[in-house]
Amino acid sequence: QEVVLSASYDKTIRIWDMRARARGPIQTLSDATDSVLCMSVSGDEIATGSTDGCLRRYDVRRGGLVVDHLLQPIGSLSFSSDRECMLVSTLDNNIRLLERQTGNLLTSYTGHVNKRFKVQNTFDPSEGVVI
Repeated sequence: QEVVLSASYDKTIRIWDMRARARGPIQTLSDATDSVLCMSVSGDEIATGSTDGCLRRYDVRRGGLVVDHLLQPIGSLSFSSDRECMLVSTLDNNIRLLERQTGNLLTSYTGHVNKRFKVQNTFDPSEGVVI
């Protein structure tokens, strides 16, 4: 599908249909209670991270929402290629590897000082290294 997603400081994710003549979004996700700083899309799932410390996972096909409370502002997130894990950076100097289905912490990477700005993270192509 030809859609664009946008995340905003207005606490929303908006989904836009690029083929439509109408200028408004076709859907607005407004569950965040503070600014949405990042998002990642994998298949039918949209994951968002916000300043309210919540990692939200929307299943757009089924209409479901799962919320994991990390209790720290989330600045970056990415899915592993097999979609089994998520890499999440928070403003408490941690990058967390989470099991996608349960939200369980698999491991945490520390070393960066990250109090004011977000630290981008991703997997290298082999997924053997966190960048």
